[in-house]
Amino acid sequence: GKCVALIKQRTVMKFSAVIISVCMLCGLSAIVAYGWSVASKKQTLGQREAAGLIKEWMIRSKETLETDTDRFPELLKQAEEMATNNNDPATTALLHSMIAEMYQHYYDQHRWRIDQRTPLTGYVPTDLREWSRNLFEEKIVEELSASLQPADTLQVTPTRTYQALLTLGDDSPTLRPTLFEFLAYRALEIQPSTAIYNALIAFQNQQQHTQAALLTEIDQLRFLRERGECTLAEQQAALEALYREQKSSTTIVKPDKIYPNDPCPCGSGKKYKKCCGKKG
Repeated sequence: GKCVALIKQRTVMKFSAVIISVCMLCGLSAIVAYGWSVASKKQTLGQREAAGLIKEWMIRSKETLETDTDRFPELLKQAEEMATNNNDPATTALLHSMIAEMYQHYYDQHRWRIDQRTPLTGYVPTDLREWSRNLFEEKIVEELSASLQPADTLQVTPTRTYQALLTLGDDSPTLRPTLFEFLAYRALEIQPSTAIYNALIAFQNQQQHTQAALLTEIDQLRFLRERGECTLAEQQAALEALYREQKSSTTIVKPDKIYPNDPCPCGSGKKYKKCCGKKG
């Protein structure tokens, strides 16, 4: 099964948890009049300037939607046009990620009504409120795919470059050091797929981000189990194999022996035997 296949090409090691989230106001980050006027002029902004504007849009849009939720489809449309007009690839990827989350949020809020509609094929209504479930699913996949492009740029862009927009945990430099990894994790949270898992794990292993790769592999096993693509026994066998590989691949590095006349490692400038190595 797919769970068994996952255990064959991995080098893994012990990992620690990380808390990293986007301050995107539960996916409701949209563009208010100020942001839209900037986008309509097609200004070319540097990364910091673009990130600053996006953060301001998030704050203002939250205030707008708190008083007028009916503007959501309108703001979503403006966000899409902003992503089209933006000239910074990394910021554009972030916008596509936010747009995907906005579509997912709208669907979740109106699921009971949307799921009753007959699937539409060959026709996409201009009014979001007339969409069927399949149109939302297709659009979310499209936006998430766009959020991971251009991959070569995102893979060399440090996540900390956009710290004005992101809340980073202590372990984020280890588990999500690049914008590609950050956006891939977001995509998995919004609408997970085997393709995204595989692309993320391949990149993490290529970069020797082994702690992050292990975390992703474990989560993929859970995903496959929930989708019925592997049995409980296969999942457990894969997890045990990951543990064995981790245990066998972990290299234990012994510290260099410190002799009595060596400089003390505490940095005092004294000999070890007269400092930290002093007996009694």
